[in-house]
Amino acid sequence: MTAKTEMEFAVEVEVLGRVRHKNLLGLRGFYAGGDERLIVYDFMPNQSLLTHLHGHLSSNCLLDWPKRINIAIGAAEGLAYLHHEANPHIIHRDIKASNVLLDLEFQAKVADFGFAKLRPEGVYLLSSHEKELAYIT
Repeated sequence: MTAKTEMEFAVEVEVLGRVRHKNLLGLRGFYAGGDERLIVYDFMPNQSLLTHLHGHLSSNCLLDWPKRINIAIGAAEGLAYLHHEANPHIIHRDIKASNVLLDLEFQAKVADFGFAKLRPEGVYLLSSHEKELAYIT
């Protein structure tokens, strides 16, 4: 296991252990032993937004415009929680259609926090370039 993989696992477990929101994927448990790293999440029966828009389910897409808008709002609410209400604030850094999962009712759940950054209190984002973040205090 690479140091990068180990770090992504640790970040994901730490972030998911800190947050609870209806639009964030829930952590059920994790295991770290030897070279094995496992994370157990809530089951998302409708897979990802990417699957419905561009994947094997796209030909019979069930996402009409009201559902798409609801998914966008849900994902935005999850991100707003991370940015403004989580303590410390969290920057996701990898939001994309494959990281927006859909539950049974097609409610958005933001997932994959392996690249997330915790933002210390009193520190604000100055600029962002290809996942390299600059901060000011």
